[in-house]
Amino acid sequence: MRFSEIIESTGHSNLPKNARYGIPGARIWPDLDNSSPYNMYRMLVAMAGAPNGDMPRSGPTGPNMVTLSYTPEDEEIAIKAGNDLGYKSKELTTEKSDEMPQVNKVSPVPQNSGKRK
Repeated sequence: MRFSEIIESTGHSNLPKNARYGIPGARIWPDLDNSSPYNMYRMLVAMAGAPNGDMPRSGPTGPNMVTLSYTPEDEEIAIKAGNDLGYKSKELTTEKSDEMPQVNKVSPVPQNSGKRK
């Protein structure tokens, strides 16, 4: 199938002739709705990892919006705005930033651990 036939079969025959012949490698993704920033983001991240990486179809939060609150005031603003618009939220992480339990809290290097002076 020629490229012009593909363009016509997907309903995009209005593409100018100079674009059809002058832009190499153009590809249309009919199932990828470009009105969804999340789907576009996922596609671009998958492309960044390709061809060697496999990527799940959706991330850990799916297509749901995630906000990050660095201060209690940030959290208050986000929750108030969500409530005003009728959206419910769910807390995903702790309120403060901590080291993970498996992280060394004492330096393994003697001169940095206070053991030697």
